[in-house]
Amino acid sequence: MPHCRRIIHLACWLIWYDPVQDSARDTAEFRDTARIVRERLAILPEKQQKILHLYYFKGLRLTEAAHVFGITESRVSQLHTQAIRSLYQSLHEEILD
Repeated sequence: MPHCRRIIHLACWLIWYDPVQDSARDTAEFRDTARIVRERLAILPEKQQKILHLYYFKGLRLTEAAHVFGITESRVSQLHTQAIRSLYQSLHEEILD
């Protein structure tokens, strides 16, 4: 799964992208894709959602996220990997096929 990080960065970009700033973009298609990404993020377990939020939006390292949750860095890494794989699979099926 070499494209997992790219998928997550795309997902993050889609959530925060402002279509008003890019008038050349087809906003209907963008909104549909952003909706799909939000839906897929919303069905992840809560802890996985929070880890992704801390890592990708807040810029925390996995070590720092481990302290927030009171678990080991190894466990945060496992949860992060599970979340990435889950998102990759569902986004690949929905968007990239």
